[in-house]
Amino acid sequence: MKRIIAAVAISLTTVSATQAQTARSYISVVGSSTVYPFSTVVAEQFGKTTNFKPPKVESTGSGGGLKLFCSGIGVNHPDITNASRRIKGSEVKKCAGNGVKEIVEVDAEHRIVWSNASAEPLLGVRLETDTGQPIDNLVRHPQFIEYLRDGQSSDTLTIPSPADPDRLVTVRVMPYGETQSVVLARDDTERTRLERMREDFISNVSHELKTPLTVLGGYLETMEDAGQDLPERWQRPTKAMSEQVVRMSRLVEDLLLLARLESTERPSEEHPVDVPALLEGLMEEARILSGAANHELTLEATPGLWLHANPAELRAAFSNLVANAVHYTPASGRISVRWHTDGRTAFFEVEDSGEGIDKQHLGRLTERFYRADPGRARAHGGTGLGLAIVKHALQHYDAVLEIQSTIGAGSEFRCRFPAERILRATEHHVSA
Repeated sequence: MKRIIAAVAISLTTVSATQAQTARSYISVVGSSTVYPFSTVVAEQFGKTTNFKPPKVESTGSGGGLKLFCSGIGVNHPDITNASRRIKGSEVKKCAGNGVKEIVEVDAEHRIVWSNASAEPLLGVRLETDTGQPIDNLVRHPQFIEYLRDGQSSDTLTIPSPADPDRLVTVRVMPYGETQSVVLARDDTERTRLERMREDFISNVSHELKTPLTVLGGYLETMEDAGQDLPERWQRPTKAMSEQVVRMSRLVEDLLLLARLESTERPSEEHPVDVPALLEGLMEEARILSGAANHELTLEATPGLWLHANPAELRAAFSNLVANAVHYTPASGRISVRWHTDGRTAFFEVEDSGEGIDKQHLGRLTERFYRADPGRARAHGGTGLGLAIVKHALQHYDAVLEIQSTIGAGSEFRCRFPAERILRATEHHVSA
């Protein structure tokens, strides 16, 4: 209604002062009416005041009333319609964000109410001919239809463009108004192509580096085994080279693992995983890693609480979180590892008494190579890929990573697994 009022106000600049004043007075009176459509009431009242007898029309809805009103004050109906569309576009764009260009508004039944011109080449929607049509009549991809009916506005979906199958479009549905929704679309063809090129490049380079690093590491190990037979002037350089080869090998392994996780939506193999037993092994490794730091390591794991997952991926995710806690917690600090359920969700938690992480870094910790403290990360030999691996591994199981941290009070990393992934140990389960 506000949009129609605004459109009328714009169009009133073209009529006489008397007509405009009369119309505006009725706008102010009936603009908030919920009994009759706004424009119908204004048209009827304006007609009574000016002795204008409007032609008989079948429709008494807002469209017919708006035409009567336009006739009564001498304004072209298309002028108000176009002004209304411009205001509608401004409102929806403001709701969607300035970066979005392709927008379609749908009602509660997913029928098209409004769209902008940019939506035509990407979604195949034309406002002039498709208004009132269900949007899934035009965008018929099965995943989009399911996504639309689920109404999950927090997620996005990437599908081939219905107007051009060679293009990829990422869509998101957001609530708008009381019963409407807006379908936001973005052309992701080029971004997806570049992302695939980047992933292929990283994977190929990692594979190419793996073999020479293995050979180099083997020769350096042989030289170190020579002990006193190795000239003294070569002992220190050999040790330094060995350390760098180990660091580079770890980086290559992490890159390859991350590439595998990113290239698939689900793991190739899944089995029942005895999580308490897995964590017992990780805690032993953590004690060795802690060494002279003598951390206080504790484990609380609910017996018989298993997961249906890929054992290697689960181990990679959990071990990264435990290893990070050991690396970033001062000597004699406390590290608590917990595995439990509330009956609906399973939780894996790693809490430490370290220095904590500033809030400005929390949102970016799972990015590749992002380090809140680059100096400390390099000192501990970190690759900067650990939390990225955790995030992508968890996505395979519809799990999420939550991070809470306070400077000077430590951090907590929590993995939440959905109910459908939880298993209870039985005799026929095979341990990881």
